[in-house]
Amino acid sequence: MTGANERGCTWRDEDAWWAMDLGSTNGSWLTPAGGERVRLEPGVHREVGPADELALGAITAFVLVEGLPS
Repeated sequence: MTGANERGCTWRDEDAWWAMDLGSTNGSWLTPAGGERVRLEPGVHREVGPADELALGAITAFVLVEGLPS
């Protein structure tokens, strides 16, 4: 699955969910469950775990509610 837009964020599913900013204008942010919000660095994959929040730009946010992809 790829998405938000061509410069936003992409996901890949191998043994886990991953997010990577593709050089978006407004940035992509990850807030791990119980942790502090961090900006995703362009080109660097970060693992997204259960209950983590992924924000794309200023408005769109997702929360991973299940564990591994099926």
